Amino acid sequence: MIDKHFLGTPNDLWTEVFSKFATISRMRPWKWFAERHSFAIHPDGYSEPFFVHPCRGRYACDKGLVIVYGWNADALYCRLIAGGDKNHGETRSLEMPIVLCSLRKWGDLSQLEQLAATTFGNAKEGDEEVPAFVSFRPGWMPWHLSKVEVESTAKVLNQTLGVLLRAEEDISLVEQLGPNRTWVRRWKTEESKWEEGWTIKPPFTEFGEGRPISVTDKAVEKVNALPQTMPAISIDFDIVPKLALLNKDAVNLRGEDGRLPLGYLFAIQQFGPLTAEGAKPPAPETGVFYPASDIGSLYKFLPSALVKFLTKSKARPKEIIVSSERMRSILRPLQLKIPFKTVFHEKIPEYAKILNMVKGAVSVQVKKEAEEIEKGAKEAEDGGSN
Repeated sequence: MIDKHFLGTPNDLWTEVFSKFATISRMRPWKWFAERHSFAIHPDGYSEPFFVHPCRGRYACDKGLVIVYGWNADALYCRLIAGGDKNHGETRSLEMPIVLCSLRKWGDLSQLEQLAATTFGNAKEGDEEVPAFVSFRPGWMPWHLSKVEVESTAKVLNQTLGVLLRAEEDISLVEQLGPNRTWVRRWKTEESKWEEGWTIKPPFTEFGEGRPISVTDKAVEKVNALPQTMPAISIDFDIVPKLALLNKDAVNLRGEDGRLPLGYLFAIQQFGPLTAEGAKPPAPETGVFYPASDIGSLYKFLPSALVKFLTKSKARPKEIIVSSERMRSILRPLQLKIPFKTVFHEKIPEYAKILNMVKGAVSVQVKKEAEEIEKGAKEAEDGGSN
């Protein structure tokens, strides 16, 4: 019996996605579909709409579309476009449910992407423009599309094609008139038809904001009893996308279809040189947190990590340096229990050193694994030809 599925999704759905995107690609909409242009498609059966944006260099893609699911995710995406969270832009870019539809060079694709493009997109080795689809989910490494995502992408691309055909003649259809307005095309079930119009977008709500911290009163009492002699410290965190590859056996967490979790690298350490006479520098604390799908759990994890750090150091600081309003927000509930001042610095050099060192180690591991896969494929090929 012939298997009519690819990666758990019926072949006809994959064919539809590749076909719709191929038709859109022939229009070359990226020539005129700019940053200020976007729109939303709200198909039947989905609680929130899908927002369609041009890639414009994001996610290493110049020719393609970014499909963002949900109001809050799109609010964050638009904030990034406007320059918000610039110090942690890479981390933020991985915290939204997105399907990336792009044209890339054959050599830049994974073997799985090459197989999909060959099977359903008539691509061949050496092509300069090969269709590729990547799924981004908060808390998980980018992966191939699941069946649910293939289905939704087919529906969205079908409507996107019609919108782009009209917008090419009348760009005002998708030109944003303000940061809080967007144009939506949605299916109206009661009347069995599509309706269109402008609507107001809600503002972005931070993941986990308002959650109570998971620090006990006893732990707070211990910290408050410590002398406030610690020099200023910093606390920062960022995603290192493939960090789990450094120790896959130790990271047992897996998502749908074997997705690996995204690792959040955090560091708590002294900030700047010692200024107080007799002050003792605390030993730095670094670690990795895997929140999986619950990004908001950072609001619980980081304050707990900070309290443990202070308890172990047997002192507490007057100032804690942060490099984002997000980190300041995470620490705010703890400030109501333990007195300290948060100070914003655009850059925390010592954290940047740690981050770059870990990224370098991950890059070496990724290259090593790619070479092993290539070697295994070559040996299999040579063995088959003997």
